[in-house]
Amino acid sequence: MVTIKDIAKEANVSYSAVSIVLGERSKPGSIGKETRERIKDIAARMGYSRNAVATNMRSGKTKVIAFISNDISWEYTSKVLEGVAAAIDRNQFFLKLIAFKNDENLKKSIERLLEQRPSGLILRGISAVHSDLLANIAKSHDIPIAYVDSYPENPGTVNVFSDDRAGMESMVEYMHSLGHRQIAHISNGLNFGYSVRRYQGFCQGLKTHGIAIDDSLFFEGILQSHLSEFKAFIQKIVSGELQATAITADTDFHALTAMTMIQALGKKVPEDISITGYADMSFCQNSFPALTTVRQPFEKMGIAVADELIKVIRGEKFESSIQVPTELVIRDSTGKAR
Repeated sequence: MVTIKDIAKEANVSYSAVSIVLGERSKPGSIGKETRERIKDIAARMGYSRNAVATNMRSGKTKVIAFISNDISWEYTSKVLEGVAAAIDRNQFFLKLIAFKNDENLKKSIERLLEQRPSGLILRGISAVHSDLLANIAKSHDIPIAYVDSYPENPGTVNVFSDDRAGMESMVEYMHSLGHRQIAHISNGLNFGYSVRRYQGFCQGLKTHGIAIDDSLFFEGILQSHLSEFKAFIQKIVSGELQATAITADTDFHALTAMTMIQALGKKVPEDISITGYADMSFCQNSFPALTTVRQPFEKMGIAVADELIKVIRGEKFESSIQVPTELVIRDSTGKAR
């Protein structure tokens, strides 16, 4: 294997001169342009390959950025990850992916990660408890942290969101334009930051049009653990026990499940009840009827969070809070109020 010492001998220069040039330092000092080019040409001819990981380990940090999420298999996370990976690659960093399922799994993954001396962490869609845990670990190891679509918004760190308040408010505005005044809202859980922001947008939309907030028309719960309660809520709407002509859900999965239940109970969407989702997953345009939803710009969010975190790592000025605009996507699951 070709070493810096071999190149220095061939180029008839010092070891430190080769190290500076091939280390791509921004301030090469007194090394002239001609000498720099000659060193690079000799290194290329001899087949030298710089060990970037080892170099950065000696400096105390690797150029590793970890992306941490507990829902890595979901489409929205993979889309964010696409943007993160593109930005990290463009900036010549390395990406480490950590997917965890429980507290013990997360703890072990973080212990292994810290051995690699990461330069930064990106958190996506995790709970407040896990967010606090990771923030404390990062602080104790002097590792900058960035949040994308996560809870909570942390001053002084990088926070990137889709503009969920405005997104849900625009959906309520659209529902109101169709004549809906009794609108139910389904939340994945107000311990998730995105659900909080979407619920705030929902409430603001009602307030704008003078519609009172009816707590009986609000459901909160993760589908996997609250399916029976969710079904009971939908049954009350279908039976008329709860008066609602439209349902806004803060995820496409909740919306699709609600639509399937309503149809199974003998009602039509949107003729009897209009339904909307949030995110615009690939299945939305293929559901029956196709789902009206709010499109989140996941890849743009991923690019933004990685770019800003790298600015922090490099000691450059960065934006602490970035809200990426959403887009209302109107399909067939919404219609005029009955």
